[in-house]
Amino acid sequence: MKICKNCGRETEDDKVRCPYCGDLFQEDMDKVLSQMKSNLNAYKGEIAAQPVQPMTAQSMPAQPVQTAPMQAAQPVQAVPAQAQRQEFELLAEVAQLKGELRALHNEVDRMHAAGRAGAQPAAPQPYIQPAPVYTQPAAQAGVYPPPSYGPAYAAQSAAPVPVASGAGKAKKARSKKRIFLSIVSVLLLGLSIGMFFMPWIKTEGMAFKGFDAFGYLFGEKEGTPFAAFLAYIQAAEVFKGSEFIVNACRNICYYGAMYGIIAYAAFLVLSIFLLLSLGGRISLKGWHRFTAWMSFLIALALFGIFCWVSGFSAITIWFLVGAGANFVRCLFLAFYGIKKTAPEGYGYIYGR
Repeated sequence: MKICKNCGRETEDDKVRCPYCGDLFQEDMDKVLSQMKSNLNAYKGEIAAQPVQPMTAQSMPAQPVQTAPMQAAQPVQAVPAQAQRQEFELLAEVAQLKGELRALHNEVDRMHAAGRAGAQPAAPQPYIQPAPVYTQPAAQAGVYPPPSYGPAYAAQSAAPVPVASGAGKAKKARSKKRIFLSIVSVLLLGLSIGMFFMPWIKTEGMAFKGFDAFGYLFGEKEGTPFAAFLAYIQAAEVFKGSEFIVNACRNICYYGAMYGIIAYAAFLVLSIFLLLSLGGRISLKGWHRFTAWMSFLIALALFGIFCWVSGFSAITIWFLVGAGANFVRCLFLAFYGIKKTAPEGYGYIYGR
């Protein structure tokens, strides 16, 4: 049995084309051509081996006497009907071999031309096995019509070769899924930015907002709630262990809160480029995912510092909503811009 590389179905070993999809078995071309040649030589040998009997008066069929003076005489067959039939079958076989050979050449030329042009060839048409037309009345009269074939060869030879025209410049189609994901991600980003201006710690005297970190670094450093929170970290007794470990933990929480909020705000601002993808086309896909995950990880680190220093009860719901919006945005962007895989068998057919 032979397996077609196009549709995957099994067929007989003597088939040149797949009877289901019409795909050409290229690896069997030499074998098919040699088989055609051997069949043709066998027919020639049979014709040459049969002796031609001379026509005599006894073997000639009796012709009726024509009574009408203007009636044309019937032609006399100089060759027996059996020999004429074998000669017709030989001509039909030769014509069939020529048609199949022409179809093979046309198929190979079309595939080579499509490969040079870089375009996807047209899908092969179903193969129709041609058969010569032989009529008994015409054979008795000594007139043999040429064998007729189906439109398969003509359609294959006349099929135009597709040429790639501007395939590399084609724009990606807009996707409703990407539009939906982009809109939801932008709304979640806006929610995170809005929560940046809401109170994060509700402890009395230290109820600061995320934006207060900018005022501490670039403005007033004393008398603000954020400055009081940093002073509380330096004097907190929640760190246990040796003096080295206590100092290391205190510095991590102190500088993590001071500069972590600035980094968190920076990644929220850098995520605004997500607005470029609202039209449904992919723009900076990897950048959107990177900024979303960094925003979530920094918010998670700040959550750990706040819980460690002030306890979970001191954190407001606004900070938790902003951090959760970053996580949901990461989940949405995980499904952003997934490409479709090529159908099975594509590479076997066209060599890509």
